Amino acid sequence: MSKPAITIDANEAVARAKWLMIRHGITRLPVLDSGKLYGIVSMRDIVERLYYASIPRRSRRGDVVGTEDDILAAPVKAIATTPVITVNEVDDVYTTVNLMLDKGISGMPVVSGGESVVGVVSSYDVIRAVLKPYEEIPVEAKLTEIDEDAKPLVEKVISNYIAKINRMTNVIDMKINIKKYERGGGEEKRSKYSVHIMLKDNANTYTVNEVDWDPVNAVRYAFETLIKRIEREINRTRDIKRRGRLRGGPPSE
Repeated sequence: MSKPAITIDANEAVARAKWLMIRHGITRLPVLDSGKLYGIVSMRDIVERLYYASIPRRSRRGDVVGTEDDILAAPVKAIATTPVITVNEVDDVYTTVNLMLDKGISGMPVVSGGESVVGVVSSYDVIRAVLKPYEEIPVEAKLTEIDEDAKPLVEKVISNYIAKINRMTNVIDMKINIKKYERGGGEEKRSKYSVHIMLKDNANTYTVNEVDWDPVNAVRYAFETLIKRIEREINRTRDIKRRGRLRGGPPSE
């Protein structure tokens, strides 16, 4: 979702809603009445009413008629769509997409605790989320101590895990360092590999370190440990928000 949500009070003028959408490059605004979600107004709502402003027609109850100036001066609640279709912030993208398809809409407010608007999700946000795993993220990897024969496989494993992690959280920075240690002597001499990963997202910094005789396995073990830690943090945050909703108040941070 896009956050924080840009909203407008139900009693503000339609002209103000139009300016906000142009100013922020968006196409819809959640409409609040006494701080609670009342409805939603889109640029399409405004354009349609301005387009038909000069066409004589029978007034419908609650409809805004008159000149363009009359429509722009009217309160937003006069043209807002209500009740508004919403999605909860803990709902997954699959549920959100199906709801938009079922209702024939391209976006809706995201709520927390029933009526608190925390963001807006649109078809653009969904497309961006789908494409995100294919975008490059800042990764610094030191693989110089790996044998050339094993390096292509290690790089492939790292690439696969990065794509998976990028679907789980917003990666800001990642560093991967692989060191080679010699153990034993003579014919018993063997190489052991230590893999250190540091990942930073919007909320946390994770560090893991795993060791194995095989560099590919060492990389796999390190990433599996990292993914488990990210999943635990995601579940912990989700549980906190759910408990907040059950108490009837805003979720705890």
